[in-house]
Amino acid sequence: MVASFLVNHLLIDVPTKLIHQPWAATPIELASAGVTLGKSYPQPIVDHAKGRERALAVYAKIRKG
Repeated sequence: MVASFLVNHLLIDVPTKLIHQPWAATPIELASAGVTLGKSYPQPIVDHAKGRERALAVYAKIRKG
């Protein structure tokens, strides 16, 4: 449902496995889909891997007291 919205309304045609994270696509996949990150599709706002590491570090610090 969400993927079809993205394809139909935002005109994104990346492979289904990448529909929620097109920035993970290869340059060839992006080019064939007509996607230019930062122009036709925004760059990610949050780096979830870095956020996770930061949250885990803070949590570990709190647990140690």
